[in-house]
Amino acid sequence: MDGRLNEPHLGRRHFLKGAGLLAISFSLSGAMPGLGRAAPAAPKLGPYGPAADELDSWIAIDTAGFATLYTGVCELGTGSHTALLQVMAEELDIAFDHAKLQPPDTNRTPDQFVSSGSRSIAYHAVPIRQAAAEARHALVAMAAEKFKVPAEQLVVENGVVSVTGAPGKHVSYGQLIGGRQFDLKVTGAVKPKDPSLHKIVGTPVHRIDIPGKVTGSFTFAQDVKVPGMLHGRVVRPPAHGASVIEIDESSIAHLPGVVKVVRKADLIGVVCHREEEAIEAARQLKVSWSAWADLPDMKDIHQKLREVPIYAPGIPAKYPGGVIAKDGDVESALTGAAKAIKATYESPYHLHGSIGPSCAVADVRPDGVTIWSATQTAYGLREAAAKFLGLANDKVRLIFAEGAGCYGQNGADDVVIDALVLSQAVGKPVRVQWMRADETGWETYKTARVTDVRGGLDADGKIVAWESNAWGFSGYSRPEYHEPKQGGEPGSLVTAQLAGWTTPGLEEGFNGIALESAPYYTVGSKHVVFNYLGPASHRQGPIRMRVGSMRGVGSPDNVFMVESFIDELAAAAGADPVEFRLKHLSDPRTIAVVKAATERAGWQPRPAHSASAENGDIRTGRGIALFGGGKETRIASIFEVEVNRKSGAIRVKKVTVAHDCGLIVNPDGVRNQIEGGVIQGISRGLMEEVTFDRSRVTSLDWASYPIITFPDVPDEIDIVLLNRPDLPAAGVGEASTKNVWAGIANAVFDATGVRLRRLPFTPERFKEALAKQA
Repeated sequence: MDGRLNEPHLGRRHFLKGAGLLAISFSLSGAMPGLGRAAPAAPKLGPYGPAADELDSWIAIDTAGFATLYTGVCELGTGSHTALLQVMAEELDIAFDHAKLQPPDTNRTPDQFVSSGSRSIAYHAVPIRQAAAEARHALVAMAAEKFKVPAEQLVVENGVVSVTGAPGKHVSYGQLIGGRQFDLKVTGAVKPKDPSLHKIVGTPVHRIDIPGKVTGSFTFAQDVKVPGMLHGRVVRPPAHGASVIEIDESSIAHLPGVVKVVRKADLIGVVCHREEEAIEAARQLKVSWSAWADLPDMKDIHQKLREVPIYAPGIPAKYPGGVIAKDGDVESALTGAAKAIKATYESPYHLHGSIGPSCAVADVRPDGVTIWSATQTAYGLREAAAKFLGLANDKVRLIFAEGAGCYGQNGADDVVIDALVLSQAVGKPVRVQWMRADETGWETYKTARVTDVRGGLDADGKIVAWESNAWGFSGYSRPEYHEPKQGGEPGSLVTAQLAGWTTPGLEEGFNGIALESAPYYTVGSKHVVFNYLGPASHRQGPIRMRVGSMRGVGSPDNVFMVESFIDELAAAAGADPVEFRLKHLSDPRTIAVVKAATERAGWQPRPAHSASAENGDIRTGRGIALFGGGKETRIASIFEVEVNRKSGAIRVKKVTVAHDCGLIVNPDGVRNQIEGGVIQGISRGLMEEVTFDRSRVTSLDWASYPIITFPDVPDEIDIVLLNRPDLPAAGVGEASTKNVWAGIANAVFDATGVRLRRLPFTPERFKEALAKQA
């Protein structure tokens, strides 16, 4: 094998089989951070790193018995590195404080694809667990040879192998192999521990990154400094489609510290000795731009989505014609239904809202390139950077440095191209720090969406028909994996265009936008269609807004539709929302989370909006929304809201969440993720909307793009964890945010009788809906 992994073409079942699937390319030479002891020599590097089944690619043990995990998983503030260390320590039978971690570095760590889609534990822990199990097996075999006893007579505790019934006969891992390589393959033949034997996995181990972050000693990407480093800023155009006409370099000739004005196509930048000098030079540099004003009127955006041509190459092969699910004759079922209803759900563009704007350092030299980046895909970005510079992959080294929290594609990858262009122009390392307006005005957005739904009930209140038709952009414009796969929009970001991240041509379309668009309820007939609007449509059509992945990708929009409409069907049937859902569910795990959430919340059965508590203009209500089915996480959430009918303000008072993600590695980490997902979902649902005029995005700061603040956080988020150690771990980072919008909307209906179908649920939107109801 050549060590390459093209994960998008691997089935989930195939991937989860374990070892031997991940590309390796790193060096083990030198001391690792926090270790202080010499590690083994590096394995030989091939064009894509050493063979994927090399045990030494994953784990090294020093003379003191400390084990270092080499992982390609990028830590995004979710605690994934702590959980991965728990997995390694568990299988090795070492104390957790003897487990160390080397973050992603393309010269040292395995290529573990991309740290997104809730993969860190569900996917990326699998080969780590296998490698650790095989390392322990090898160490026990070494001890058996040393003591001349069968391996079955040996026990391991805290990295020490002892002979049963023979006091004094013991040897540490450090004594067995410290400082040397295993020189073994990961075969997949060794069975990892039975979950019933776990001592570290399943416990709330404290996160390894928190002390440094609390004390200020932690090094974020924004803190990286290298010798001889200069500072750069990019000058943004006044419109998404504007091109450079002329640059007046004399406009900044009087400023101190200016090293060079750089132009590459329509990317204009300045390089200075100090950061404040670069900021001022970028502000004062006079650049003439062409006029451009071809964005649609913002109020017409959802209608424009319907008018954009379908992009056939962007449709995944498994969804011919964009048909996600089809069963039975929906039209006939609707005609014969005792009751039929319809609704349209709309959502806006969202931005990621990272508190710290993106930053990167690049050092482009004749003998090679080094990049420091907060990317989510270290090897993919390295390959994109190498391609951009016309270099072989092994001439580019990417070192991961954690950035501001982000789920999905903010500016972390694009700022790398900025830094590469500027560093190449001056021949020295250059740090490029985006400003707030760079991040909010030029990052990659979640696409706006619109979905039409129709449904029918029979005389017994059973769903006999379900039809949905959705429109949204399906591109995924970020550096992907070997080649690299490209399929994003020809967006406004000049850096993305330069890097070649905007060329259509996904071999198999990006289907994340359609996730969970089919109902996981039992229905008589169904027809679910997603109209994929891809790259070509941007060139032909009216919408030049670059879109890509954000937390949950398309799932929050789709679950908003599914869980809102199931609630509307329940209301049409005059049924309690929980009982109606249970009537149409068959999956035991989904049923279990529904029952767990309702029991914890003290849910009393009744039809929605039949017992609203009133206190003048203040109304209270409760709503349920869930997410379940397939092999993924199941979640049921109950939202309790307070609505001021006069002001239109909506306040989420309490959220009760029942959560089943299979095996739980760190319950405290899972709770953190659930709380964060709920809070971010509330922020996006009540407040967030990218605004734009005919030329550009106009929501450039926190005043024009508000996010949730502490006074708006629920008073309580009550979490019930359903641990299932007999099942594989499933994703956590995205699940709890997927059902938030529907849960709020359903609770608002219960409180006021008003259906909210267009996000965000601002006071103005509520009052508009209330007026229409009247």
